[in-house]
This record gives sequence, structure tokens and C-alpha cells, in this order.
Amino acid sequence: MSGDAADELFGSYLSHRVAQPIYHFNRLYDKVKSNELTDAEKGLFDPCDIGFLEELFDRSGRDEVKWRYNLCQFLDEEKERLLTDRFKSQLNEANSFLLLKEHFNAQTSRDPLNRILEME
Repeated sequence: MSGDAADELFGSYLSHRVAQPIYHFNRLYDKVKSNELTDAEKGLFDPCDIGFLEELFDRSGRDEVKWRYNLCQFLDEEKERLLTDRFKSQLNEANSFLLLKEHFNAQTSRDPLNRILEME
């Protein structure tokens, strides 16, 4: 492991690859659901499978914080079950969702990919 931060620099995490497609999925949601997308519009979802985007979108709604949170390895409820009471008492009720929300609210970028890169 070289620690050169290439994943962050070149946007190669799943959240980076999903940012633009999920933005367009949200924008074109009605056309996706009615199967009325043009070929050009379908290309906006590359490199993601539209079924994956639909599942992620359905779990998250139109909230960018929620879709990013749903990509976390462990959701807050799952962490609750993994951590000891002693450890949790030291967290001061911090949780991943609120941390993500705080970082998203501090964004200056408007472009979906740059928003994710800046937030992370």
C-alpha cells in the first residue's frame, strides 16, 4: 500500500462513479419509470446498471445524503449492534448519517461528482 490517495484523486470509489448517474436518474425519474428514455439519456447512466441505481434511489428518495449514506459499509443501526455499550458511551451520540449531512450542507460545489469528492 503506497498511500498515494489515488482513489480519492481520480474518483474511483463507488460513490464517485454513482454521483453523476444517480443525479440524472433523479432528474429523469419519470421517464425512467415509464420506460421513455432516449438512447442519449440512457447513456447518462453509464457505467452503472440502471437496476442498481433504481434500488439505491428507491431506498434513498431524492436525498443525496441518503443515497450516499446507503453506500456505507455499515449503517448506523448495524453499528449499534456491533459496538459495545462502553464504546458507544464514548461517541456522544455521533452517527454517520448526521456527519454526512453536516458535510453535504457545507458544500460549495454544484456538480454531483465534485460534491461527492468535496464531501468525502
